[in-house]
Parts: sequence; C-alpha cells; structure tokens
Amino acid sequence: MQRLLITALVLLLSGHAAIGDEAKPGAPKPGSPEALEAVWLEKPGDIARGLRLQDALAEAGRQRSGLKLFRTQHAKAKDDPRLSFLHGRARGDAAGLVMMREAWTRRLGNAIGDTSGLLEASIALAVAEVEARNGEGAAAAARMITDMRGGAADWTYLGWIRQYLLRTPESAIDAYAKALRKDAKHQRARNALIGLRLERGEVEPAHALAKTGVQLHPASSSAHLQLGEVFLAKKLRAQALASYAQAAKTAGTDADALAAVGAAYADLDEIVHAQLALKRALAADPGHGGALTQSAMLAMDAGKHKKARDLLKRAAKARPRHARVAFLEGMCAQRLGMHSSAVSSFRRAMELEPSNVDYVKALAFAHVEKGSLPSAIMMFKRAIKMDAKDADLRMQLGIALYKKRSYKPARDAFQDAAVRDPHNPRPHYYLALIQGDKLGKSKEALAALERYAALGGKDAAALSWLEDLRAQLGTK
Repeated sequence: MQRLLITALVLLLSGHAAIGDEAKPGAPKPGSPEALEAVWLEKPGDIARGLRLQDALAEAGRQRSGLKLFRTQHAKAKDDPRLSFLHGRARGDAAGLVMMREAWTRRLGNAIGDTSGLLEASIALAVAEVEARNGEGAAAAARMITDMRGGAADWTYLGWIRQYLLRTPESAIDAYAKALRKDAKHQRARNALIGLRLERGEVEPAHALAKTGVQLHPASSSAHLQLGEVFLAKKLRAQALASYAQAAKTAGTDADALAAVGAAYADLDEIVHAQLALKRALAADPGHGGALTQSAMLAMDAGKHKKARDLLKRAAKARPRHARVAFLEGMCAQRLGMHSSAVSSFRRAMELEPSNVDYVKALAFAHVEKGSLPSAIMMFKRAIKMDAKDADLRMQLGIALYKKRSYKPARDAFQDAAVRDPHNPRPHYYLALIQGDKLGKSKEALAALERYAALGGKDAAALSWLEDLRAQLGTK
C-alpha cells in the first residue's frame, strides 16, 4: 500500500495521471501512436493526420504494424488516392513510391481548386524521391512546394535537388537566387550560390555575395568560410587564411562549423590549424561523423593507418549510411594488407552509392589483391558499363583475365584498350604476350611489339624479345 501511494505521488508530481485523477483509465497519451491513430481513423483520407501517425509509428519502431493498418484501410477504399498515397509511404519500397507518385499526380483526387493535403503530400513525396535518388520526381514535388508555399527554404531545397540530383547548375542558380529574393539572410541559399558561381569561374559575383554574407552574418562561421573560398579563387592566400581564422573564432563550440573549418584548412595543407579545429570539434561532440572522418583522412595522409581505421570505425557509427566513410575504411584496410576487410568495406560503399564508379573500381582492385579474379572481372565489367570511355578499365580487365588464363577474352580487352588509348604502348605488350607466349602466333606477337616500340615502350625485356622475333622471322 505504501509503495502504491509513493508511485501515485511521483506520477502526480510529474504531471501524469494517478489514482484519483479524472483521466479515464487506459486513455491513450496525447501525441502517442494510439492517440494519433484514433484521430486519423475519424478521417482516414486526411493526409496530414496520416503522415503524423506514420512518423510516430516509425519513431516507435512499429513500421510493420503501421503497414498493416494502412494496407487495411486502403483495401476498404481502393480507389481513394489519399489512402493509396499513405499506403505507399507505409510500404517504403519502390512499389510504394510508385503508389505515392501516381496518387500525387492525380492531385490526391482533389477537385479543381481543392489543395487539401497536397502540400503535406508533396513534402513527403519529395523526401521519398530524394532518398531514392530520383531527381526528376524530387524536383517535380519540390516545385509544387514552391508553388504552394514558396519560402526561401523551399526554393533552397529545390536548388539542392537541381544541383546534386539533376546536375543542372543553371536551374539550381535560379532557385537559389529566388530563395535570396524571398529572404536575403537565408545563408544556405547564399552559400550554395557562391559555390556554384565559383565553379563557373564567376569570381566577382561570388565575391559580392560572400562580402554581403559576412555583413549580414558577422558571427557566422560559414559566412567567413565562404569569403575565404572566394579569396582562394582570387589567389589571395593570406586573405583566405585570415577569413578561415575568423571562421574558427566565430565557430565557438559548434562541431559542424569546426569540422568545416578543419576541412578547409586541410585543403590548404595547413595541417596544424586543421588538427586544432578538428580537436575542438571532437571536444564539443566526440561522435561527430564529419570531424572523425576528416581526422581519419589526416591520419591516413600521415601514414597512421591504424589510428585512421579506429577513427573511421567511430565515424561509421555516427554515419552508418555514409558511403565515403566505408570507402575510406576500405582504403585503410588495403594499406594495412587486410584484403578481406578492404573488399567488405568497398562493397559496402558500392551498395550505399551504386552510381559511384570509383567505388566499383576500388572493389575490383581489392578483389585482385585478394586473389578473387572472377569477382574482380565482374566488377571491372560493371565499371566499364558505367564509364565506357575509360581505356584503363579495359586494360585492368585484360590483366585480370590474363591472370585467370582467359587469354582470348583478355586479348579482346587489350585490343579495346589500344583502340581507346591509341598512344599507350602497354596494351600492345600484353597483346604480344598473349599472341606469342600463349597462342603461339609469332607474327602477331611481332606486330604487337613493333607497335609497342613505335609508341615509345621502354621495357628492356620487351625490346629484347622484339629483336629476337625480328631475327627469328627474318624481318631485320
């Protein structure tokens, strides 16, 4: 009885219902998934209510029960685009995204002039399209958001999609400029616009934007960093360093800002300043993924691969879906001679960012080092499909096939490499090895070696072999 009374008192003091309260026993807590479900079920076609419920279920780790709930409600009204949209989002897979997109394209079934739920749906769809790396779909949804709400943050989001997913800098510049017209103090839009201006060589417009940014935000670390970037573009290193110093000063204990300062110093090979900034960042936030990653890169540059690997393990906990962290882990493992770990890390990087050909190449080379030639060959072929112009990929494929003793496919790969890089003597030497040593075709080997020498090949063994073949075939 005494324990029950103490519990009741604690609950009462903490603001929760206790014995004697007027709240009904078992009533769901406001804001809980149960309460939000009850509210949504009163009006299942309400997109905003449905999205809030889904977010609450996801936060509680109850996506599976949420999927069952939304699937059941959709089954009751299969022709309702709103329920189709919510069901698709609850699914969270490619088919679910198609359901969301189709429902949104139908404007959720709204009559002309009715926009209820469309803004909320557009925001949810834009996020889903970005996660799926669907640039066109993300841009369409984001454009609807700018039409309906059109704040500076909305235009900046559209600019980011155009810049990084669609790779259309002109239209990204237009979006960032519109964001600044909405709010001249919107720093993310300004910083993004400065970066694009610099990429296009428009240094003076970038300088004007950066100067205004510092005037509007004198206490902002990122504003000073951007001005420093402009000074670098103008080859004014002393002024750039002064801006970076001001950025470090204004960063305070902001781990994000300090990590950015550290990265900027590292790019200038100002290692001591970079280390100091990153040390401050990790003191403010020991688990900061960006600071840990940048610190690991400095350790790698210094040849401290074990230290770098430990830092990257910590970074991976903070950034479990960051492909570059996995890639750097692979590089560390490679330099430490840990070939199986390198393969695992590079594979993880490729899975996280399958469109990055550098990760596919790294995995291919790691397989070669591990001695897994069939896997290496498969990865080189995949990389070639992604970057058809890279002659060296054909060269590396040929070498892997040669080591596997697949001589005719290797010959084809070397011939392809020779066509794509006509001034490179190396493919011709490998062709000679295959034609002469492996296929017994001395005349073809001689022709390949003649071409090798004509292109400036210097290998002593190759040139000696060339002389032997000339003498053997009487072509001197």
